[in-house]
Amino acid sequence: MRGEGRGQVRLPFYIKYPLGIRDASAPPRPRLLAPATPSQSDNPHDTMDEPSAEWLAFDAANPHLNINSTDSPPFPSPTTFRDAVNTAKESSVRALLAKTDLPHRVSVTDSLIPTRDGATIPVRIYRFKHEHSHNSQFLPAAFLYFHGGGMLLGTPATEDLLCSRWSSLLGPDFAIISVCYRHTPEYTYPTQQNDAWDALQWVFETAGELGVDTGRVVVGGVSSGGGLAAGVVRRSLGGEEEGEGEGEEREGEGGGGKGDVKGEGEVERGIRGKGGRGRIKGQVLAMPWLVHRDVYPPFEEWARRGNGLGGRAERSSMVLCQDAPIMPRERYDLFTDLLGAETAEQKAEFSVGLVDSEERLRGVPPSAVVVCGRDILRDEGMAFAEMLERVGSVTYLQVLVGSERGADWIGSRTPIKKHVFPGLPHSFTRYHDLPSSRRFDELMVESIRWCVDDNRKSDVPGKWALEGDGLKTDINGRW
Repeated sequence: MRGEGRGQVRLPFYIKYPLGIRDASAPPRPRLLAPATPSQSDNPHDTMDEPSAEWLAFDAANPHLNINSTDSPPFPSPTTFRDAVNTAKESSVRALLAKTDLPHRVSVTDSLIPTRDGATIPVRIYRFKHEHSHNSQFLPAAFLYFHGGGMLLGTPATEDLLCSRWSSLLGPDFAIISVCYRHTPEYTYPTQQNDAWDALQWVFETAGELGVDTGRVVVGGVSSGGGLAAGVVRRSLGGEEEGEGEGEEREGEGGGGKGDVKGEGEVERGIRGKGGRGRIKGQVLAMPWLVHRDVYPPFEEWARRGNGLGGRAERSSMVLCQDAPIMPRERYDLFTDLLGAETAEQKAEFSVGLVDSEERLRGVPPSAVVVCGRDILRDEGMAFAEMLERVGSVTYLQVLVGSERGADWIGSRTPIKKHVFPGLPHSFTRYHDLPSSRRFDELMVESIRWCVDDNRKSDVPGKWALEGDGLKTDINGRW
């Protein structure tokens, strides 16, 4: 890592309260949001990075959580940091689940996915339990989910709360398949990307056993998992060059090399669909990590991409949000340095949010992109969504960000649905009492359903809908 103090890993204060929960005895329920008149701003980025009234009120009500702190005690290594975070989160998830009826409403089964290098990775499958016989004429859709954690953090059990809640809200029409890919520092790039693709192939190979509809497979993830999902989609389009994780033998126990794929067999042709274009039904990318730090475009490039930054370098999320809570620049650098993407080619391949030709994005399925306003990753998520918009993909941009001041409407050429909540940091959803955390769950569920809905509707192009605690608006009154 760069700079002083990088030899030790500092654990954030929130490890003591890794889920930020005081009392969440019941899972969130779908609710109707009353339309409100959108407030206006000369530029949405003028308020995106400012703490929202909701965030400030939550901080005042929960001083013990110290939610704005970026300071933390040092840990001797990334693995001890990882073990501490995973253990604490697993414990909190178990405690919270015990206070709910989710275990009685959602079944959980475990399996193993074989990988190209002869290993296996765990997968956990969540299904809604229903008292009455479900219409067996239709197989449930599949949501293939990749967890966040900077490629370092996460276990099958850390996702139990989130996936159980989503499964409860989605009902029997969906199966959630949560993949626990291998993590850094033991496994480096492109192991995680290859594991994600192997997981998709496994879903298509075992669809009969899983009992899911291969015509309705949605991929998605949070943070680093969002980047993995975006990479899977691009790969399904045949958008990878030879050698980008394909056709070469992996070297070393750490998985830092590249591995053989199963070839253009029946399953892979099924994934890529007719004419080599993807058959994935949709993608849901929440706070996605899409660009490697060392190939991050200069601010002027983001401005040219037209993502509403107003032409001022100081408004870049990489600058504005470097000291934001939960994932400050120091934590971002830790995750990046552990990736093991050393060469310029590897860094470019990792950066699925950047493409050398927009032609490589043609055929991308319906896409939901969720971005946080106080997030160092904000700009790459917004720019990626707008690239998809320009090449004709129906893209659903949900900027989950939380402030009272609102946003101006930004023009666009393709129907796109945008939800703006200025003022919330990366992974704010760890605080489950935060009102927008429940809204995040609803948006994820709505987005997953939206991806498989052949009658899906989009809002007026160029319009952003504002949301946040006490600020709900929708252009078409759909909420």
